[in-house]
Amino acid sequence: MKFRFFLVAAAMTVIGAVSLGAQTASEIVGRMSEEMSKSDAQGSAMTFAVKIPMVGEVSSYVMSLGDKTKMEMSGKDKDVVVWLDSDTKWEYDLSAGEVVITAKEASSSDSSRQSDISRFENISEGYKLVLNKEDDEAWYITCRKKSSNKNKDDFRKMKVVVAKDTYLPLELSGGNCLFKISITDFALGVSDAEVTFRAADYPGVKITDNRM
Repeated sequence: MKFRFFLVAAAMTVIGAVSLGAQTASEIVGRMSEEMSKSDAQGSAMTFAVKIPMVGEVSSYVMSLGDKTKMEMSGKDKDVVVWLDSDTKWEYDLSAGEVVITAKEASSSDSSRQSDISRFENISEGYKLVLNKEDDEAWYITCRKKSSNKNKDDFRKMKVVVAKDTYLPLELSGGNCLFKISITDFALGVSDAEVTFRAADYPGVKITDNRM
């Protein structure tokens, strides 16, 4: 009888320890958001992909630090590298072998990309979060839009994969009938040199300055 009681007590202790150590999906996503917010000071890098039916997929590797951004974009017919700061845009068309410099203007593509990234901010407020599974490397979370969420632009369902060692997202993805987006390889830490255009790095490339 004493031995049976000991087994029950041991089992309850183990279950209690596991429960105390477990994290909810909301807690994991909240910590992820905290870590991602460090990009304001440290800069960030990520792979960003948009897939549109009948059009195809456009992917870009994006690095940002302060008001500077570098985007390496690959599409069906064109590969370009774009640098941006608060005033200027440099666009390098690899097939043409030319860098065109222009005064920066607010572009629909830039605002659209920012809007797509913002879809994954404050997820806990508008979505029901379910921790589907976990392994040694990551947590896998499904986000389903709450009926109380009236934002028509929010996706009905999103997928979030969070690294256990850093709490940074390994994948953020979602979509609707018009397009699907995914953000992968999110990392913190970008230097100013990585997001700054320098003509000396592109010898033999034609540079056209259209700012005048």
